[in-house]
Amino acid sequence: MGIKLPGRRVRKRLVALLLLLLSSSLFGQEMSVLPDILITGRVITLKIQTDFLYSENIEVGELELPDELSLISGPIVRPYRKRVDGKNQMFNQITWALRSKESGVYTIPNAEIYVKEKLYSVEVPLIKIFNNDERFNNYPLIVEWNKNIKKTIFVGESLPLVVEAYNLEEINFPDRVVTNNPRKGEIVEVSGLGDINPERVGEADLYRVPVASWIYTPFEAGMVTIPSVRVEINGLTRYTGSLEVEVLPVKDLNETGGVGEFLISTEISESQVTPEDMFHYKVRVSGQGNLPYFKFPEIKYDNLILIDKSENESISYTDNGYLGWREIDLTLQALDSGVKEIALSEVSWIDKNGSEIFYNGSISHLNVVSVKIVSEDIMPFLSFMKTPEIISSYRMFLYKNPLMWLFLGFSGLFYIIISLFKSIKKNRGKKGLLMTIAIMPLFLTSAIFAKGFEYQGELVAADKYIDSGDFESALVIYNDLSEKLPYNWGIFVNKSILWDKLDNVANSIYNIRLAERIAPTNSKIKQIKLYLSDSEESSQKQAKTSNGVNPDYIFIILLIFFNLLVLVLIRLLRVKSVTTYSMLFLTLLFSLLSVIMLIFIHSKNRVDAGIISQGGAPLTKVPNEMALDWMTLGEGNCVYIKGEWKDDYLIETEYGLQGWVSKDTILVLEER
Repeated sequence: MGIKLPGRRVRKRLVALLLLLLSSSLFGQEMSVLPDILITGRVITLKIQTDFLYSENIEVGELELPDELSLISGPIVRPYRKRVDGKNQMFNQITWALRSKESGVYTIPNAEIYVKEKLYSVEVPLIKIFNNDERFNNYPLIVEWNKNIKKTIFVGESLPLVVEAYNLEEINFPDRVVTNNPRKGEIVEVSGLGDINPERVGEADLYRVPVASWIYTPFEAGMVTIPSVRVEINGLTRYTGSLEVEVLPVKDLNETGGVGEFLISTEISESQVTPEDMFHYKVRVSGQGNLPYFKFPEIKYDNLILIDKSENESISYTDNGYLGWREIDLTLQALDSGVKEIALSEVSWIDKNGSEIFYNGSISHLNVVSVKIVSEDIMPFLSFMKTPEIISSYRMFLYKNPLMWLFLGFSGLFYIIISLFKSIKKNRGKKGLLMTIAIMPLFLTSAIFAKGFEYQGELVAADKYIDSGDFESALVIYNDLSEKLPYNWGIFVNKSILWDKLDNVANSIYNIRLAERIAPTNSKIKQIKLYLSDSEESSQKQAKTSNGVNPDYIFIILLIFFNLLVLVLIRLLRVKSVTTYSMLFLTLLFSLLSVIMLIFIHSKNRVDAGIISQGGAPLTKVPNEMALDWMTLGEGNCVYIKGEWKDDYLIETEYGLQGWVSKDTILVLEER
């Protein structure tokens, strides 16, 4: 049962509710923008038709307009007629008149209206102003310079310039870009600068896309004007404004003209040479900045002849300028013996903040001797192997000999033969079984005896060529023999020494690595490998292509424990005891461990690897002959081969550096 209110009170409450609804109805009102398509230079009208009666006094706040929009008139409050409940009534209408000389998408804060000291807020729609040639587009196309371009730089500093297109509904690139070169410097057109950035504009996802880029390097101080750029895209032609850049002078002490972050390093190919030897001295400048314009320090030397000079570089373009390295490679030869000095002069450059950076120079020493001096303790290992030594150096791992695996059944066969021996009564039959037991191991191990007697004539001829100093002829013989005797490590050792005599480091290391795969524990091979690596530190940075453990010992342990396992199993058939089961467990455990170790050693000896060939290998980040060189790996470096694509290998160094090199620059190590 409800409470009945007097009729007059009910009517008052209904009127109050109606007034409340009318006062808040403004929140449902929208501002309209006229005309439907807004064109640059033409009048833009913003209009709000309120539900407040014209008799009510209203106040309108000022619109906060962006700099690109100018206010012509407004806000203007005037009446407009509206029919309500069959009657014409007058309400308030508010209008503004705007104009813009530039196309674009603009946002304006909400309009504020005060009625009886109460604030009402009306959202202003997104203002999209088009040029005459794009009135059928959804959004105006804008082409501008990137807003992050530095406006103040130093003389010589490389300045990246990027032109971007705004308000693209799809990622499109220009049909044509036309520019004029600025004065007082050099400009280089590059690609890849800038990023594609998505932007939320109103309810749409649009893109800001770099459409053209350059790197400008000024040579004089003063104000520089970068001319306007014309861009043709999607059938439209747009122009950027000109760009003003202030170029500051630098100190006279900046001999290199460098502006950026740089590192200078030197490298000398040999520490000891004879007057007949040529060697390389390299100066490398690496870093980021105006790298192509960096002047190398002066190189000073006495009593050395310059045979050749070359320059190499690997430079890429970034949003901070040039990135990479440049290198001078001098081929020199000494006139006489003695200790020679090669000096690199002191220089300086500035960073991008104007701070001066000093390089104190460097001095490299070279020992020129009449005859190359090799440490006495390594001399015996660098001597050539003679014919008898080579014939006896034939080596095949036991586990690679199929006949040796028959020894796994030796204990079972021996048990059967002994059983037969006990059952045979005649002496002649017993003698036959004993002969079988004695001959069987000799037959099974016949495949591991030395091979190569049939090639003794060729080996002797190679010895004579070596004694006479005809290394090329000896190498021809050994190349042929290495195909016929792939498991003779002595042949590969002699080939390695021959290639070293012929100054081919890559092939020398390649052959000693093949020898190491055949005889991983041989001391002669280890010493030659260390000699070719120059130092223990350099050797540690090379890929590991051999386990360094002789798998024959592991295989013999496997044979012993497996045969013991067979005997224990035979005993288990007759005697079941704790001792027998313990022996079964131990023999089975050691047999499994031996198999696991053999598998590990075999996988290590089969790792895909190669040697960087003579001349080095340019390393790139992508497998493409057009890719920019990232760095160059020196000849003789041993690397892992992780994959391949067409004419390139994906390689990885022992210290984790990865990249792509051409297959022509890799000597692939074959399995032995």
